[in-house]
Amino acid sequence: MATLELKRLRKRYAGGSDVLHDIELSISDGEMIVVVGPSGCGKSTLLRMVAGLETISGGELLIDETCVNDQEPAERDIAMVFQNYALYPHMSVFDNLAYSLKNRGTPKDEIARRVETTARLLDIATLLDRKPRQLSGGQRQRVAMGRAVIREPRVFLFDEPLSNLDASLRVQMRQEIRALQQRLGITSLYVTHDQTEAMTMADRLVVMNAGRIEQIGTPMALFRKPATRFVAGFIGSPAMNFLTFAANDLPGWLTRVPTETEAPLAGELSVGIRPEHITLTPQGAGHIEARIELVEPLGSESLVHVRPAGDGARLVVRYAGTELPTVGQTIGLNLQGPFHLFNEHGQRLATRPRLADTICSMEP
Repeated sequence: MATLELKRLRKRYAGGSDVLHDIELSISDGEMIVVVGPSGCGKSTLLRMVAGLETISGGELLIDETCVNDQEPAERDIAMVFQNYALYPHMSVFDNLAYSLKNRGTPKDEIARRVETTARLLDIATLLDRKPRQLSGGQRQRVAMGRAVIREPRVFLFDEPLSNLDASLRVQMRQEIRALQQRLGITSLYVTHDQTEAMTMADRLVVMNAGRIEQIGTPMALFRKPATRFVAGFIGSPAMNFLTFAANDLPGWLTRVPTETEAPLAGELSVGIRPEHITLTPQGAGHIEARIELVEPLGSESLVHVRPAGDGARLVVRYAGTELPTVGQTIGLNLQGPFHLFNEHGQRLATRPRLADTICSMEP
């Protein structure tokens, strides 16, 4: 087991600008950290730098308080699970699992014991004689994980390992990976663009955007108290809704929202409202009126896309009713909170658990 620390880590490609900017992150022994962000934000580059597959342009990478910037990948005692499995197609499952141990000169009886133990752990003991082409996607992913587990590394790295699987298998495999990581207690860094995956697997989340860390915290802390508008819009499915107002032309209910700064409000302000905190009402009975533009039935609930009167921003509402509303219908919206207020730079100004009592004065 190990601790992992990134101190002002930077990455710059030759002739270009920085793609990673002063990354600061400390990972405790046995902790599962999930890095999430949109494509191109630098998360996979960060993972490859930790693995030693990308050079470090600046800062320090420490494993158990030892700087490993100049160490080769094999010297770092790190195991990596790739999204494309990276199995040897001409080898059996047994030989794929045993490969790294054979390279280390491990005795044959010890190899056999560890392959058997790992195969039982991952429920692939009956597949040891098969070749990768004879396996399903989920079985291949288990073999790829087994190849990492059998080495007994200090750190696990996962590079979007579930992206090639179908939806139902992704759910199953993310549960298995998380259970395995907790059982083994191995320090892990997991990269994904899927925020649902990130929320369900992480001890702590790292949200990245444009080569920078936007926020670090537990999944529920980021969901309940996002530090920036970017985090608010990225964490949660469906995404948070936003209403925009000029600071000098606020509706009455918003002027009574306490902010977390004493500076006067200025510029353009955004109010974030999650889809589950808006309810549909008959026309004229809500805080604001809106027109229904799209209804997406999902089974136990539906997503209703609406456009408020006089506002260009489309909102999404979670709707649990059995009788679906009609596209083109004008309805009312009750805004129940919690609400999140952001300034023109996307920084959070306020979060308040519930503002239903103050919204009553809002004009339709």
